[in-house]
Amino acid sequence: MLKSNPMNLSFEKAHDLIKKSEDIKIYTHIDCDGVTAGAVLSSMLDKLGKDHEVEFISLDQMDDLVSENELTIFSDLGSGQEMDKLCTSNSQTLILDHHPL
Repeated sequence: MLKSNPMNLSFEKAHDLIKKSEDIKIYTHIDCDGVTAGAVLSSMLDKLGKDHEVEFISLDQMDDLVSENELTIFSDLGSGQEMDKLCTSNSQTLILDHHPL
């Protein structure tokens, strides 16, 4: 078990979300760090045996997205974006980003 600190607690929460989800979609930014992050996440989900989809998008496509999956992961996209409409009771949302809010 990981020592309790905010980062480890966040990691455990994210890990639990992924373990419980069967329908996972990754949206990731279509730039170098976004493509890399999407590839790393996809490899991780493959190793966990999780079916998933990856879609590479630009920031101007965010307003048109509809979250229909059990778990939606945003990688290199979430900071500073309007995420409220994508966070619904029908879908869990996980935002992984290295940019500050």
